[in-house]
Amino acid sequence: MKNYTLLLSNDDGINARGIKILREVLESRLAGTGSSIVTVAPDGERSAVSSAITLRDPLRMKRVRTDEWAVNGTPVDAVYMGMVHVMADQKPDWVLSGINDGYNLGTDVLYSGTVAAAMEGALRDVPSMAISVHRGASHEMMEQAANLTMDIITRLEGIELPPKTFFTLNLPMELPVKGIKLASMGFRRYVDEVIMRHDPKGNPYYWIGGPNTIDHDNLEGGEKALLDKGYAVVVPMRPDLTNYNLLKSLTF
Repeated sequence: MKNYTLLLSNDDGINARGIKILREVLESRLAGTGSSIVTVAPDGERSAVSSAITLRDPLRMKRVRTDEWAVNGTPVDAVYMGMVHVMADQKPDWVLSGINDGYNLGTDVLYSGTVAAAMEGALRDVPSMAISVHRGASHEMMEQAANLTMDIITRLEGIELPPKTFFTLNLPMELPVKGIKLASMGFRRYVDEVIMRHDPKGNPYYWIGGPNTIDHDNLEGGEKALLDKGYAVVVPMRPDLTNYNLLKSLTF
């Protein structure tokens, strides 16, 4: 196995068990190869912040362990700091974000800090992957996710990926995983809701977002359908959101 330089991040925070398990498995798999693993992650949970970046406030970064830094910002801030500052003289081969405690499927990727961290790596021309498991997944499931991540990286070695490519990887609910399948992104159906309440002084405040569901358009061959069949699912993505069919067909 070749030696790799990897940058790890997430949106669950530097002390989340997912990123710790990811690093432990990768260190074990890459032992003796001369590989380098650097972790730069938020100092606490920053879920559902999408690609928010801190431009109007100073960032603080603290070294918490050897080759591990915590940033008081967003997942994108962490990857930015990792690539532009911490690893300025050592461009990573991959940016890996996760392992997230909860799926990132369908249109959730537009809100996900986990996926945004991977996309930030891709924007800087480094192939990247966001890794997720179901909420409350076992230690064994997270170890499987980390091992599959390394398996995918080695399978892609030598393949020239399109510029600014990143991937999502989601694992099924139960072990053993039947295998790895490529799929298209699905669409999640949300229950929209605004709940108004009042604080002790009588002022209104609001909670947005309805009950949490994992209800998706379960298209044949789509990611959720394959997950339901017990496969780990990889979706290749890119930051380009252009609707090329409309671009070709519309005129003004």
